[in-house]
Formats: sequence, structure tokens, C-alpha cells
Amino acid sequence: MVVISNYAGVTNVELAYTQLNVNQCPGEHIRNVYANSAVGDRNAFRFTWYTIDRETTECQYQTISEEEIGFDLASYRCVCKIGYEYSFNSMKNYFEGAIIEREYMASESTIDIVPLLPEHRQPVMDLLMRSFFIQEPLNNMLKFDIPHEPLPWANHAFDNALHDQCSFVAIDTTTPQKDFVGVILNGISNKAEEDSFVIESEKLKFIFSLIDQVMDGYDLFELYKTDRLFHCDVINIDEKQRGHNLSVRLITKSLDKARQLDIKGAYVVCSSLFSRKAFMRHGFQVINELLYSKHEDKRLLNMGIHDRCTLLGKQL
Repeated sequence: MVVISNYAGVTNVELAYTQLNVNQCPGEHIRNVYANSAVGDRNAFRFTWYTIDRETTECQYQTISEEEIGFDLASYRCVCKIGYEYSFNSMKNYFEGAIIEREYMASESTIDIVPLLPEHRQPVMDLLMRSFFIQEPLNNMLKFDIPHEPLPWANHAFDNALHDQCSFVAIDTTTPQKDFVGVILNGISNKAEEDSFVIESEKLKFIFSLIDQVMDGYDLFELYKTDRLFHCDVINIDEKQRGHNLSVRLITKSLDKARQLDIKGAYVVCSSLFSRKAFMRHGFQVINELLYSKHEDKRLLNMGIHDRCTLLGKQL
């Protein structure tokens, strides 16, 4: 606010930042961010209401890439020390220390992430039938006949995942039966091969027609200059375990394994807003989107926040 004599007015100030440094770490006193001495000082810009406790967390300086937020931004992100829990519940906010909860949960979690094995078939099928094929947005809209209708394709996806050896399950070690609470079924596509599996379910055919539409015209092998591509077919977390970063851990394990196998590119087609956000947190970028509002099938007009099918990709 600018006050001149008896007149008051509002002035707009445009700041053309090429870099902004934000330090959450507590200092000895508050700095005047408008002082000449503050220019270029990475400690000048501080959100004091979210400063961290040095006993529980430590700061790491980083640069956030332009692709993630629209312009180059430098900041400090706060990493929790072992044994301390992140107090916020935000998804991705570098000014609040976005990776603290993930770091803590990975070190203290009672849920193990282990490679997919043949003996996991039945518990994985049970999880998918009581969760994925009922609650995933498109599945929920189409209302499958559980388990008969989706079971053949689910077994086919499981077989492919076993063969390619880059899939994982999440097991709760605190329960007597070691309950399966999460799964990610991944595969490796080869440029010279095509999946010849025949889908009988009309509802599954409809879903795969949407996948074909969003991928039409995009040669991902050419995009990532490779003959092999990692892809995720299913990621599912038990409803009771959501909000504990299990999807982050499953995706991280999967991408690490893909790199070990010398895979150069990865892609996924997401029909859920939440899965799309999860993969974008790992650096996946939007290649193409199919907006349901522009689709001729009227069943897609009431999908709420899950209003599109998105093709995401990432260079590994």
C-alpha cells in the first residue's frame, strides 16, 4: 500500500525471478528481505511459520527443474532425521519439506516391499478383486462382474509381470497372515513384439480402447531411443493403507529395477488423478491426454476429478 498525503492507492510490483531461494532452516533472527544486504542471499527469503527444528530435520539445497513448476526455482528442502516424523500432510511442497514423510516412512515402516513371486498369485488376485477392479475410477464406473469378468486379464498381467521380473508387492509384517496391502504389476515392452492376448470382456475392451486412443500416434521407442520400454500395468494400494506413501515406494522400487535392467525409457497410462500425481512426483511427464468431456461415450461425463486418461513418460 502506498500512501501520499490524503490519497491511498495500490501499486503492483512485478518481480522477474530467474531464481528464488527459500530457507526453512531457523536462523538467529529475522532478516529484512527488502534490505540491500539481502539481495542474492539464500537465507533472506524465509517462511518462519514453517521453519524446521534442527534436532529432527536437516536442510538440503536443491534446484527444482523448470519442467516441474514452470520456471527455475532454487530452494532448501527438509529431510527428516531417522526417528522423527514429518508433521505436514501435503503432497509436493518443497517449502514444507516434501520428502520428509517419505524418508521417515521408508525407514520406520512395518510394510515390506518385496519382488513379485509365483506364490503371490492368489493374494494379489484377492487384493485386485476387492480393491482395484471395484474402486479404480473406470472400473467403478463400468461395474465388473467380480471376479469372473476381469480374472483372465488379471492372471495374464500377473504372468507377464512374473516373466519380466520388475514388479513388487507390499506386505504388512504386523498382521498374522502377512497381508498383501499393495501391488505394482509392471512389464517390459520390446519393439519387435506385440501382446497377442485376446480380451473377452467388453468392459475391458472399452478401457483398452481408451488406452489405444491416448497412445495413438506416439512412438515411445523412438522418443526414448530404445528397443525396450518399462511400463506399469497396475498399481493398487489397499484402502486401509492409503496415505502412507506405499505407491511412492512401489514406484521407486520398480524404476530402480528397470534401471538395473538397463531400460532407457518408461511409460504409464493413468485413468486416476491420484496415480497420475504419484508418477509425476517421480518425474514422469505428460505426453498426451484424452479428456472425457470430448469423448463420444456419455458414460465418461460423470467421472468427477478423474476426468481424463493420461499417457505419461520418463527417460531413465
